[in-house]
Amino acid sequence: MDFKTIHTEYGLQLMAAAEAANGTINLVEMAVGDGNGNPTAPSPNQSSLAREMYRAAVNRVYQDPSDNTRFTAELVVPATEAGFTLREVAVFDDQGGMFVVGTLPETYKPHASEGAYADTVVRVEFIVSNASVITLQVDPNVAVATQTWISNNVTAAALIPGGTTGQVLKK
Repeated sequence: MDFKTIHTEYGLQLMAAAEAANGTINLVEMAVGDGNGNPTAPSPNQSSLAREMYRAAVNRVYQDPSDNTRFTAELVVPATEAGFTLREVAVFDDQGGMFVVGTLPETYKPHASEGAYADTVVRVEFIVSNASVITLQVDPNVAVATQTWISNNVTAAALIPGGTTGQVLKK
């Protein structure tokens, strides 16, 4: 099965209106679902998931550094939200409308009592025609840094007062 993300009709209309009015789109929530126990196929006229299992504020929305029309929305599903299989995902704007919808590889989210559990990070990529209509956001009250983000962005030079020894010698 191919996994994909598409814009809903609502999302396409929202982008057109934002571009025409020089406005912005605020993507504030994401949801994951189990497809009501079956694989799903995203549809442009969809307004809700087949069976939503978890919804929360977007952890962050960020732009691809190599392609300014490609964005990623990220959701952290905590370990306490468990006992279902992730099959579908959606991103919602500040008006509650479904902006994009997509499919996920089937991933079972076990309970702690089953012997294994973890937070799950779900990322959804989408493309827009005009990058200026998407509001980039990181809510410091919600954001969770992943191990990959820390590895890529936190350096010894940023943590050690005065920089590292190599930096001091170069200065």
